[in-house]
Amino acid sequence: MSIIRAKMDNKKKTIGERLEEEISRKFGTLKKAAEAIGSRSSSYFRPYITGVSRPGMLLRKKLADIGLDVEYIMGGEKLEYTEETLEMNAAVRRKLADMKYRIEELEKELRDIPGLESPPKKKKNK
Repeated sequence: MSIIRAKMDNKKKTIGERLEEEISRKFGTLKKAAEAIGSRSSSYFRPYITGVSRPGMLLRKKLADIGLDVEYIMGGEKLEYTEETLEMNAAVRRKLADMKYRIEELEKELRDIPGLESPPKKKKNK
C-alpha cells in the first residue's frame, strides 16, 4: 500500500476508531490506558470511541503524556519521529515542568513578603 493510500485510509477512520487503535497498540486494553491517565474505569474512553464526545485539550494532553499519537488520533496522519526528536521532546517537557515548578515557588515567596499584595490570579486560556 502506498503512503498516500495509507494516509487516505487513516483519514476515513473516525477519531474514536483511531483512539481505540492507539490505545490497543500502546496498552492492549482500555482499562490499562484508563489507569495510565488516572481513571479507575475502562468506560472513561467510551464516549470518545463511540463518537458521542470529541477529545478536548485536557484529554489530548493526557493522551500525549501517556505516549499516544494525538496528531494521528485527531487528524489521521501518523507522524514518524526520530529518536533525536523524541529525546528533544522529552527534554522540552522536563524543562517546562521545571519552569512551572519554579514559577509556583516564586509565587509562594511573593505571598510571604509582608505588606505585599497577592500576585494577580492566573488567567485561564479558553
